Amino acid sequence: MVKSPCLEMLLKTEHLQSIKKRNEKTLKAHFFKDPKEPRVLNSSRFYQTPEVLQQDCRSLECLSKAINSLPHMQSLTITFPKHEIYFGVSLKSMFKNIQKIKCLRTLNLDMSGTGYVIDKTLKELEESFPRLSFIKNISINLYKCSQVTDQGIDYLSKFLKRQILLQKITINCMYSNRITDKSLITLIKCLQRLIHLKSINLNFSWCKEITDERIKYLDESLKRLARLKTINLNLSCCKNLTNNSLEYISKALKQTKRLENLVLNVYHFKQLNKTGLESLSEGLKALLFLKNLNIDLSQCYDLNDEGIAALSAGVKNMTTLTSFTLKIPYCEQVTDQSLKSLQEGLEEFKHLRYLNLDFNK
Repeated sequence: MVKSPCLEMLLKTEHLQSIKKRNEKTLKAHFFKDPKEPRVLNSSRFYQTPEVLQQDCRSLECLSKAINSLPHMQSLTITFPKHEIYFGVSLKSMFKNIQKIKCLRTLNLDMSGTGYVIDKTLKELEESFPRLSFIKNISINLYKCSQVTDQGIDYLSKFLKRQILLQKITINCMYSNRITDKSLITLIKCLQRLIHLKSINLNFSWCKEITDERIKYLDESLKRLARLKTINLNLSCCKNLTNNSLEYISKALKQTKRLENLVLNVYHFKQLNKTGLESLSEGLKALLFLKNLNIDLSQCYDLNDEGIAALSAGVKNMTTLTSFTLKIPYCEQVTDQSLKSLQEGLEEFKHLRYLNLDFNK
C-alpha cells in the first residue's frame, strides 16, 4: 500500500495543533513548525476510486499512529467518512491513541449524516477511554444517525461520566429518530456528575419520541452545576412536548442563578401559549446575571399577544442583558401590540448593545 504524503508528514510533525479527517478523500492538518509561524498543510483527493477506498479503511491504523506521535496536539476533530466500508474495522486503536495525548483539550467527533454509525461505534468509544482529566471540551455530533438507539446513548453517557473535569459539552441528536425518552434522561442524569461544567449544548430537535416527563429531570441535574454559565437547549419540532416542558425548564433555570448565556429553541411547539410563557417568565426572573438571551418561538401557532406580554414581564427584570434575540415569525395571532409590550419591558435596559426582534410573517 502506498502511503499518502500527507500522512507521512503527519508522522514526522510533533507540533500539530489540530488535525481534521473530513472524509475518505480529504485530510487536512493545521500545524506549527514554529509556534510563532503558523503554516497549513493540505492534501486534496489522494483517494479517487472505490477500489482505493478499502486502502483508506486500512489507513486508519496509519492515522492512529500519526495521532499517537503528536504529543503537543490540543484540539482534535474527526469527521467520520460516510461509507460503509470504513466501519468494517475497529475504531478502538484510534480511540486508545487519542486518550494518550496529554495536551489534548478539545475533542470533536462528527458522525453526522453517517447511517453506518451504530451502537457498537459508541460502545468502542466508551470501552477505549478511561478517565480523561485533561480534556475540557467534548462535542459529539449524531445528526441523522438513524441507526443509533438508546443503547448507544447509554454507552456515550458512560464515556462522558468519566470526564469529571469537563467544562463544555455539546451533544447533537437532531433527526436521530430511534432515540427516545430513555436517552434524554440518561444524558440529563449524566450531567449531574460533571460538576465543573460551564457550558451545556443539547440538541434534540425532531426527536419525535421525547416527552414532557423527562424534561423535568433537568431541575435536579442543573442544581449541582454551580459553575454553569451557558445553556443552549434545542427542543424544536418535538411533537410530544407541551407547555409543561416550559414549566420544567423554568424550574431548572431557577437552579442556575449565575447563568450568563441562554439559548432556548422551541420552534414549532404546537401547543405553546400564554400558560407556557408565563412559566418560562418566572424562570427568567431568577437569572439576575444573564447577559445574552436568545429565544426562538417560530411557528408556534397558538401563541398570541398575551403570551408575548407574559414573556416581556420576565425579561423586564433582566437589566444586565447586553444581547437579546426573540424570533416569532409565522405566529399568526401575534400583532403589533406585542411590540409595545416588548418595548415597555426593554426601556430600563441600560447595558443592551444588540437587539434582534424577528416578527416576519
